[in-house]
Amino acid sequence: MLILVSVLLVCASARAEPDAETRAAAQVLFEEGRRLRDQDRCDLAVDKLAESHRLDPAVGTLLNLADCFRNLGKSASAWLHYVEAGTMARTRSDARREAYARRAARELEPKLVRLVIDVDEPAPADLSIERDGKRIDRAQWGSAVPVDPGAHRVVASAPRHRSWETTVTLSTPGEQARVRVPTLAVIPEARVSPDPRRHEAPPAPSSGPGTMSIVGWSIGAVGVVGVGIGIGFAVRSRLLFDASLEYCPDDPDVCLPPGAELRDEARTNELVAIVALATGGAALATGIVLLITGQTQRIRPTRTGVALDW
Repeated sequence: MLILVSVLLVCASARAEPDAETRAAAQVLFEEGRRLRDQDRCDLAVDKLAESHRLDPAVGTLLNLADCFRNLGKSASAWLHYVEAGTMARTRSDARREAYARRAARELEPKLVRLVIDVDEPAPADLSIERDGKRIDRAQWGSAVPVDPGAHRVVASAPRHRSWETTVTLSTPGEQARVRVPTLAVIPEARVSPDPRRHEAPPAPSSGPGTMSIVGWSIGAVGVVGVGIGIGFAVRSRLLFDASLEYCPDDPDVCLPPGAELRDEARTNELVAIVALATGGAALATGIVLLITGQTQRIRPTRTGVALDW
């Protein structure tokens, strides 16, 4: 639960403007990446450019990254970054770069190599498929997904089933390959010998707080934190929305660019608030239930046998 709350905070802060030191680091990485690209060292430049874009997203960084991927023969990665650059350029009213990015993406699209992963039925409900170590969502099964040219390892696995894997290589521009995942073989369950201890009397309950009570307090505390975070983001969302009205002089639904950016940030904060409140409320309710259950189990009397001498 704590991990979920942390993720929510990171997502909410992702739109925040980077500070001066972060922008400075991004600029240095961008210049080093450009220099390596000009020296035909795109294999080293991509890491510099990718980190620069992560620190301070920019259209120019995306375009240089896409050019490097294209020079390295990674057509799918190049195409994706051109598409992202075109979208970012459009949101920033950069018509020249948008036109370049979209033209480059159109030129690459017919040359993309694609991989289709088909799954035989019946498939286990908890079947997991990975391509090159990354899990593939069920929505991608049966779809022609662009991949970079080269060898790709496909692994299928499921609990209580034998795993299956294969490797497929694509090299010809425009090529499409299919991988069929067969029905996984079930692993026979091992017979379990009877445990002679299962008829032993259970130990007497401890007088101290039980495990369930401790877990209840922990989850309840996380719930309180989640609710507090949700309230904070809800208040911030409202403040941002009110601030945006300054840039909507004629119609509250039609705003100037600064107002539109404030509205977008307000919506992001509102979404985070909804998720945090829902998650925190659920955790708080779960903690209360566990506390009540733990207390009930702790004070429940233990049945004892009484020998009667007639």
